[in-house]
Amino acid sequence: HLIPAAKELLKWGELLLLCLFVAGEFGQRERRALVVCLLLAGILQGALGVYQFLHQVGPPAFVLLGRYVRAHGTFLQPNPFGGYMGLLLPLAYGTVLTLGPEGVIPRRRRGRWPVLLWALAVLASAVMLAA
Repeated sequence: HLIPAAKELLKWGELLLLCLFVAGEFGQRERRALVVCLLLAGILQGALGVYQFLHQVGPPAFVLLGRYVRAHGTFLQPNPFGGYMGLLLPLAYGTVLTLGPEGVIPRRRRGRWPVLLWALAVLASAVMLAA
């Protein structure tokens, strides 16, 4: 089980390095453009997934209850599609919380506790949805 675990650690390490690179090398304008592009791609993938689910677009093996199809977007598999959407969710939440000059949570009120509580709420929601 060490090799699969090492592969996963390597993937997360790559993601961390990519985030550090973007934070250090990109200006605010480029970071905003990147976030917009990532969220737009997620919205389009999500819309395609909803369409696939409701209109039975996909292979017969993905059919659920004879009525729905597991969403898979352009990934051709539901699991990577779900992982991609799950990775974009924190980015979307963070963007909503910091929208505009004041954002949803005013700067003077921002601290560790509101962010921690929000993160715990999101994590709890994800656990309930996965169960």
